[in-house]
This record gives sequence, structure tokens and C-alpha cells, in this order.
Amino acid sequence: MRSDFRGQLQVLKRDIGFEYVRFHGILADELLVYNEQSDGSVYYNFNHIDALLDTLLAEGVRPFLELGFMPSQLASSAGEIFYWKANVTPPKDLVRWLDLIEAFVRHLLNRYGIAEVVSWYFEFWNEPDIEGVFWKGSREQFFDFFRASCERLKTIDARLKIGGFGNLGMVGDGDWLQDFADYARKHDLQLDFYSFHVYHLSDFEVASEQAAVATELLADADYASDLHSELLNQLTGIRLGDANTIQRAVEEEVARSGTLPMTTEERWITEWNANTDCRDLVHDTCYMAAFIIRTALQIGPHVEGLGFWTATDLHEEFRLPQPVFHGGFGLMTYNGIKKAGFHAFAFLAKLGDEILLQKEGIIVTRRGDDYQILLYHYCHYNDLYDRFDYSQLTSISRYGVFLNSELEEVKVRLHSLNGDFTIEEQWVNRKQGSSFDAWVEMGAPDILNGAGHNHLVRMAEPGYRTRMERAEGIMELKAVLEPHEIRLVTIKRRY
Repeated sequence: MRSDFRGQLQVLKRDIGFEYVRFHGILADELLVYNEQSDGSVYYNFNHIDALLDTLLAEGVRPFLELGFMPSQLASSAGEIFYWKANVTPPKDLVRWLDLIEAFVRHLLNRYGIAEVVSWYFEFWNEPDIEGVFWKGSREQFFDFFRASCERLKTIDARLKIGGFGNLGMVGDGDWLQDFADYARKHDLQLDFYSFHVYHLSDFEVASEQAAVATELLADADYASDLHSELLNQLTGIRLGDANTIQRAVEEEVARSGTLPMTTEERWITEWNANTDCRDLVHDTCYMAAFIIRTALQIGPHVEGLGFWTATDLHEEFRLPQPVFHGGFGLMTYNGIKKAGFHAFAFLAKLGDEILLQKEGIIVTRRGDDYQILLYHYCHYNDLYDRFDYSQLTSISRYGVFLNSELEEVKVRLHSLNGDFTIEEQWVNRKQGSSFDAWVEMGAPDILNGAGHNHLVRMAEPGYRTRMERAEGIMELKAVLEPHEIRLVTIKRRY
């Protein structure tokens, strides 16, 4: 594992405490797993995978293994996506594919032990419902491909968690999931979990000729910078959607998946973010803090777990310019500076296990004798941005797309509190905790020197203050939130 990514992984684990890491390409050519020799014989090399997984486990996280994509020497044809040429075609020889994944899983079991590996998830492929993009075969071919793979792995140990498929149901063929459910029942096939992806994308109608253009552009590994200015214009009526688009999409996908034959009720969201565009400049802003908290609270109760896409801007699907604040998906910049959205997850991780109050803009929880109050001031975007019109965004001015610029006053009253308490407040707004805004304030340099980097690291930390307070039955708290601000108040009993 790259030392810079490992350093960021340690920070993410320490401050947020997530359990799993998911990534593309465990069988990619870069890891040299599958190798055919000139005489046609095959050998496997798991050395690079071992080094990767050893590091993840050493850092206290487990792999959520996406099984894919196709090694080029095993691929049936050229069919690539991303600049690192992930092949998304069926295998030229199904038996050799099955032998590969069986050898891979047996290697994992022998290296890490059955007790460990059965706690992992094996997610088959990625977004195969986006046909012609992440799967360049027929639908029936994919269903057969999955069934054969699942059956082979289950012969090793039935306890292995095998599911899929990381579907992007909101833009895929709406019949895909139902077709798979019918196929699975016909062949007595069950998923151990179902996974899907959600982003801000509203419902829309796509004409067949427009879908063909979109598919061709998406499949071009060199095509990304104009993805949403050109591709999305090909799709009739597409919008980012209103403030509750993601919540509705999750509820609908969970309902659709109710027809699947499954061994459990586990649904996982293995990708979610505000926008599918890896160069949306809003991703770096304070908006993401309130968006993440609000959305996680909305959709979390519907699924087993949430996998935010992505942890860091060390993300290399496309070969594009990469200034520090380029609108990447990540919670941290490529050089390890926390963005505002990072703190949303850190604040969520500090909530208690008993919910006392939850409504728009606030959640109050309790753990033992201590209380946690999380506030957020979510502001939605305007109609131009909703239509993927980025004309109001520049490298240093990114807040003109939002509708609300008013402060919001919040009052919270807690009852039945008696005694002495320590009150701690942490907040993230455009003045504190938002590294993008600090970068603009310092002059928006194209290149950061050491002093500039260290300054942003400091400014990227939340604001903080603390005080002691005695309560006699009632404690009242007041806060005034700026647009996009998040604020965590912890109330700890003193003994």
C-alpha cells in the first residue's frame, strides 16, 4: 500500500472509526494476479494482494472485496473503462475464471483463517446494470457468470458472504433487478446481501438513441472532464434533484430488492455521494458537511451499512489535472488535508446509541449519563446547478449555487438534568474547519509549499470551546448556525 494512503487511512480510522474498505480492481492487471505463459499454462501471483490486505488488517479495517474486474489475459474481448484499463467483458474461458476465484479465496482462507474471512463481504462486480459500461456482455451472460461463480465459491465454505452487485438502479434498466430475481428463483440461487449505489440524480426518461450516446461516452477511459456538461445533456430531463432525492432513491431500491431471494435481509450502500461527477467543485466545500450528516441520518436506518465514495482524493479512475481542491469525491485531499465533509463523519461517530430527538437540522442522543447534540444547517442548490450547469462555479467562488444564505438560530432544552456538567462544542463552517475556504482566504495558491500545507492542516480542524455548567432540572442551549455549518455539542456529567 502507498505510504501516503496508509497515512490517510490511519487518520480516517482514528477519527471516524469505520469498519470496512471497498475498492475497485482486486483482480486488475496492476496486481499481476492472473498470468498466462506462452505454452498456455496459468499461474497466480497473490503477493501484491497479500501486502494490501495485510496492511488493511494491521490498521484495524476489513476488506469489502469487490470481485472484479476481468484480467486482460482472461478477457473475451477488449472492453475497458478507466485509464487503468479495467476490463468489463465476460471471461474467454469460464472454467479458468472459476479456477482463479477459487484459488484466490482458498488462499485468503489459508492465510487469514476461516473465522476472519467469513466476516468479510465478497461483492460481485460493480454496476452491471449499467449495461455496455461496466458489463459488456448480455444480461443473461452476467446472470450465468454470477451463478457459476457463486456456486463455485460456496463449495469452499457456505459461510462465505457472497452478494452484489453495486447496482446504480436510479440510472440503470429498471427491469434488471426483477429479471435477476426471476432468474435466481428459477435456479435456486440466493444472495447473502444486496448492494447498490446512490447519488443525487433525479428520475428521468432516456430515449434509446440518447442512451447509446451516453453508454459510448461513459465507456471511454479518456472521457471524464466533460462528463456532466456533455453526456448529461444527452439525457432528457436529468436533474440532481431536490433535497430528498437520495432518501427516496434508497427507499425505492430497498423496496425493489424485496423480490430478491436472499439468505439475510442485509442491504448495503457501497457508494454514495452528492454528485457522480469527480470534478464537481462543490465536493470540496462546506456544503458537504451538512449534506453528509443530513443524508446519513435519512438513509442509514434503511441499510446495514453506508460506504461513502470516496475516502480520499487519491482516486485514479481518469487521467485529469489534479490541483489540491479540484472537486474530487474524497473526504481528504490527495495530500492528506481534511475537507469539511470529513468532520461530518467524525461528528456522527460521536453520537450516542439512544436517540432522544431527531428532526430536520438536529439529532439528540444519549450514552449513559452523557448527551450529544448534533446540529446542521443544510442549504440546497439552485435550479441552474440542479441542471448540471456549473457556470456559477469557479475555482475560488463555489457558494453562489445555493439558495439560502440566512443564519439559523437553534434552541435546545434538556429536562431532568441535575448536577455539574462539562460542555464541549465543536463546529465546522466557512471560517473554521473548511480547508477549501482557508485555501481561498490564504490566496488560493496553485502550489502549496510546506508552510502553506501546514497552515491548511491547522485550519482544517473544527472550532472548539468548552465550559462547565450546573444544571438544576433544565439545561438550555442556543446556537446560531451559518449556512452549511455543522455543530456537535457534548454534555458530560462530572463526578
